[in-house]
Amino acid sequence: LLAEQLEQSHAQLAEANERASALNQHVSRARDEAHRIERNWHSLEVARREVEVKRELAEDRAGEELGLRIQAEYEEYRLLVLYDAIELLDAEDAGRQCDELRDEIKKLGNVNLDSIEEEGQLEGRNEELIAQVADLDQAKTRLAELIERLNVASRERFEETFTAVRDNFAGPNGMFRRLFGGGKAEVRLMPLIKEIDGEKVQTDEIDWLESGVEVIARPPGKEPRSINQLSGGEKTMTAVALLLSIFQTKPSCFCILDEVDAALDDSNVDRYCNVVRTFTDRSHFIIITHHKRTMSEADRLYGITMQERGVSKRVTVKVDEVHEDGTIKKTAADAEEEPKLRESLAAMRQEQPAEVNA
Repeated sequence: LLAEQLEQSHAQLAEANERASALNQHVSRARDEAHRIERNWHSLEVARREVEVKRELAEDRAGEELGLRIQAEYEEYRLLVLYDAIELLDAEDAGRQCDELRDEIKKLGNVNLDSIEEEGQLEGRNEELIAQVADLDQAKTRLAELIERLNVASRERFEETFTAVRDNFAGPNGMFRRLFGGGKAEVRLMPLIKEIDGEKVQTDEIDWLESGVEVIARPPGKEPRSINQLSGGEKTMTAVALLLSIFQTKPSCFCILDEVDAALDDSNVDRYCNVVRTFTDRSHFIIITHHKRTMSEADRLYGITMQERGVSKRVTVKVDEVHEDGTIKKTAADAEEEPKLRESLAAMRQEQPAEVNA
């Protein structure tokens, strides 16, 4: 009986050992699985933490660059998804688009960190240039208006002055007839010459600011067809008549005439001196001349004489102080200059005058 019990006990012990061995193997496998699960959990935790950090960084960047509050936007987005009010994105398609955008960004090359600052500077410069262009446009408009007003005023004044000069020159009592003792003269504007079909054509159009001035002179007894048919004296008298007509329109305090009478004969010099004398009530004339007839009409003579070789000296005399015999009225100031004045007047009477300013 004991032997049977012992044998049963051995059988039960062997069975227990087998069960214990199986349980040990199961425990070992469970432990290995637990270790594997723990490793995976740790990996997932690390990945979760990385994703959390990226999410926080993305939220911060979105808040700084785009001004979005992700948490509030997400609640609204979640409600829209819950009620099917928004269409969900396709993850694969979105990923493919992201890859394409990354490739395009890479093709752009390195990012210029100073580009934003340069863009601000260029924008400021562009605004300054826009303001300058606006100022230039305003200045252009004002200049155009000013030029138009000046053209209108210039036309009016030139027309008024031209009409007065024409009347003074070619009128019935004009300077031309007074200097020549007759004849006819005319001052007129020349028609404009315009280019038509590549050719210059003379038109009938007259512009007070663009047209040239033409002088036509016909001395008594002559019908010249060009200025070359006038003698030197006639050309001089015509020029003097036009000059004095302009001077008569707007006289000045002083007028200088340099050897105007050089080409004139005695009769023309007389008429020339008589015309000049009519202006002496409102103007002073300084006349450079070698003509004795012109000198005799002067109120005061200034002569340049060379009593010593290489030494020039100025002498002055009033015509009304000279007697018929050539003597000069004495004054205290002129006592020392009397011999020199006598010599100068004697030289003038011998038709060897020095250059004289009257």
